[in-house]
Amino acid sequence: MDNHPEFKNSLKIVNPNRFKYISLIFTSHTPPTHPFSNDQVIGMWYIDAINFRLSRFPLFKQDFIVNKDSNNIEFISYTTRPIVRRANSPFVQPIQDFFRIYGQNGLFYHNNQRWAHHYDNITDLPNEPRLRLMARSLINTL
Repeated sequence: MDNHPEFKNSLKIVNPNRFKYISLIFTSHTPPTHPFSNDQVIGMWYIDAINFRLSRFPLFKQDFIVNKDSNNIEFISYTTRPIVRRANSPFVQPIQDFFRIYGQNGLFYHNNQRWAHHYDNITDLPNEPRLRLMARSLINTL
């Protein structure tokens, strides 16, 4: 991140007034038959605090980061197009590309659920007890 501030600036964690970080990181890989199965997929979770204050509904969002070849040398952040345009960097790419490349148009996740970038409530989150517990706890602080 020090060498590529555009990568760092593409992450929601740099906007703590809006996005409250759920301190749990998911790492995964696509199935072994996938052409990029060596790439590690990293997911970071947030609650959109502004949305929560305005609507009383938690809107959960996620940053997707890919560790190319899982070698900890090249990382790519996948995010929204306006941020991609501003960054103008090979290390910041459109979220739609992530879904197309790693999710085969959204077909991979776990338990046959599609990849998602936004979730409307806790029950929509992946069925990972620590994630849901931490999300509930964070909501209680807002």
